[in-house]
Amino acid sequence: MPATRLLSALTAVAVTAAGITAYASVSPDGGPATAPAAASQSSGNRPAAAPATGSTAGAGTAARPASAGSTGRPDASGTAGRTAAPAARRTSPAPAVEDWKPREPVGLTGPVSEVLAEAPERGPVRIVALTADSSGRPRVTVTVAEDRQEAVGAVEDARAVPGALAVVVDSKVTASRTPAPAAGPDSAGTADGAAEAAESATGAGAAPAPDGGGTTTAGPDSADGATGAETSPSSSAAPSAAPSAAPSSEGDGPAPGHATTDTATGTGTDTTAGTGTDTTAGTGTDTTAGTSDGASASTASASAAGVNDALRSRQWALNLLSGEAVWASATGTGQTVAVVDSGVDGSHPDLADAVLPGTDLVSRTGDGRTDPNGHGTHVAGIIAARADNGVGVAGLAPGAKILPVRVLDKNGSGWTSAIANGIVYAASHGATVINLSLGGPGADPVLKSAIDYALARNVVVVAAAGNSGQACSQVSYPAPGENCGNPVSYPAAYPGVVAVAATTSTDARAAFSQYGSYVDLAAPGVSVVSTVPSGQYASMSGTSMASPYAAAAAALVRAEFPEAGASQVATRLADTALDLGAAGRDDLYGAGRIRPLAALSADSTPLPAEATVTGLALSAGTVTAGQSVRATVTVRTAHGAGVSGTARLCSRRLTVSSYRCAAVAVHNGTGTASLRVDAGTYAYAQFTGTSTAAASTSRTVRVSARPRTAVSGGTKKVVFRVYQPQRQQVAVQRYLRGAWRTVKKVTVYRTSAYTTSGLARGTYRIVVPGTRDLLSATSGKIGVR
Repeated sequence: MPATRLLSALTAVAVTAAGITAYASVSPDGGPATAPAAASQSSGNRPAAAPATGSTAGAGTAARPASAGSTGRPDASGTAGRTAAPAARRTSPAPAVEDWKPREPVGLTGPVSEVLAEAPERGPVRIVALTADSSGRPRVTVTVAEDRQEAVGAVEDARAVPGALAVVVDSKVTASRTPAPAAGPDSAGTADGAAEAAESATGAGAAPAPDGGGTTTAGPDSADGATGAETSPSSSAAPSAAPSAAPSSEGDGPAPGHATTDTATGTGTDTTAGTGTDTTAGTGTDTTAGTSDGASASTASASAAGVNDALRSRQWALNLLSGEAVWASATGTGQTVAVVDSGVDGSHPDLADAVLPGTDLVSRTGDGRTDPNGHGTHVAGIIAARADNGVGVAGLAPGAKILPVRVLDKNGSGWTSAIANGIVYAASHGATVINLSLGGPGADPVLKSAIDYALARNVVVVAAAGNSGQACSQVSYPAPGENCGNPVSYPAAYPGVVAVAATTSTDARAAFSQYGSYVDLAAPGVSVVSTVPSGQYASMSGTSMASPYAAAAAALVRAEFPEAGASQVATRLADTALDLGAAGRDDLYGAGRIRPLAALSADSTPLPAEATVTGLALSAGTVTAGQSVRATVTVRTAHGAGVSGTARLCSRRLTVSSYRCAAVAVHNGTGTASLRVDAGTYAYAQFTGTSTAAASTSRTVRVSARPRTAVSGGTKKVVFRVYQPQRQQVAVQRYLRGAWRTVKKVTVYRTSAYTTSGLARGTYRIVVPGTRDLLSATSGKIGVR
């Protein structure tokens, strides 16, 4: 499988002891950062590689009708644009709790060579096996073979494990950070408005890793102006090879790259004091968070006035998302957002009390609260940096907790198997939202199973759409399908995952942002200032930055509407998004740019009742007439979460047309009742629904009944009784010469005892024939004297 990459790049600004210093962009794949010329957004044009403005939703989606507010009426954030209209999300039924397993076995049959097709020719080969543990959770194990020859045996051994579900070759996840040329100046004053963000495509010419797992790039993010024109592609810089070191079992050293600075020139350079206070000189462009967008610029000081965070004025994205107004309704308190990434610096002053103990799947000894790379800390700050604490920045959900799950080493390198294990860990340790600011063009069945498991546990899974949205002709060192050409990106493209594209401060698509039918939402992703390790701050660009804004918005909605299921949260974000691009859903922006304030507002679209699945199980499929069975009613959301409410247990005899129903209390997804069965019976359960959970009906279950009989023998006679008789002809049989022979038939029409006399000595029984709603019944053997 092609490797996965971090979807961001370090750009422009870092806070050191001497204050904010602008420096050259850093392309995490080690290649030079380049970008195409700006495209006009005001005329409705798109980059050549993107779909036309009039394109509609991809297969399986429905376009929204044009909004009534398409004349430019301001949205809830204060920016002009079409108001939100209900959007058709790219959805599919989430798997049931037990249905995370692959639909078909993967790598368990066929030639071993097919499994090893992606394995390196030389060096170690990592074989990944997927099974279920004793609790029913995905269990991902890795065997490291010394070479391909030894890997053959490892595959055969993995296939032989009882309960094996998939056997694949592990793929590398790599993202390095080395200096790259800075992007051009902001040019928001150009005639066309320079609507698209200045973003540089990576010049990924990365050499393969020694293990053959492949390398990946961290995405093409280098622009330093949120609203500036795109810079021209660089043709002079040579690509750098990305490091290929596998994760170290002993942990990682210091993060590279952050100490390198390159003071920016031109007017308006920020020279912030060491305390983080913004003391910008002059009236030039703010190179960190460029706010040439009139709406965001006009609200910048007003928005920032609500909190005292030193760098709040540089957070253009919070202006666009109405941060302070959002916090009046919800801050994300009570929600846990898992950051599956390079770790999170838990000692950062702006993340104080926000970072929970997590896990470190790289060193295998830590709790995830260290970040030698910096990417995960930046993502965490976007989500939950503490607001109004007098330092640094504010996250969109400053009341949320961060669960750090470290799967990438100090160079941003790791393995797909680690990501899968990280997702399972997060879903099993209290995460209500999972953020995946990474991705790549290859699908992996083990990773998909981990995501399905999280979705089944009612966790909102958010992922970056990818940074390879430019045409390869616009990239200096193109690697088609890796850093350009707009490949489909995973895990964002998996059903149920909320895929997030990146936008600028003018609500234009960032040039690097990937697009396609899998894109659900858009969020700010250019020149985003956030936390990095050692108490510092930096600006980064990429869908890696857009994804945590959407994850934070999901946490806010879950905090405000605690009974909402994961799919309801995603639907609410889509239904309240600001429609951008072509009217209705489109492949560039999905439903549009998130509007957290609208998603939380009381007058916004009510939360739709979440779909439920009702089940009915009976303790027995066949009983004796007159007995009772235990009926168990289950009601769960499409994501597997238990629902409380009232259900009706309805039943009828096979020969009767109308049902009789009784109420059953359902608590946390389960309710029980006793059902008397006097004859063959049909039964079903119907959940009556609540304000947040839709009504649903189980399949009809049939329980069969045999007539109840009592038989005794005596002198030359048999006495028997048939309860609830239906005028059957009961056969009295004698065992003679190796066979049962009918000696008399008696029509029964009442429950009273019947006596058959004048019988010869021997062994007898009675046989009651079946009817329309009763099975036949044969008594035990009795003796006649």
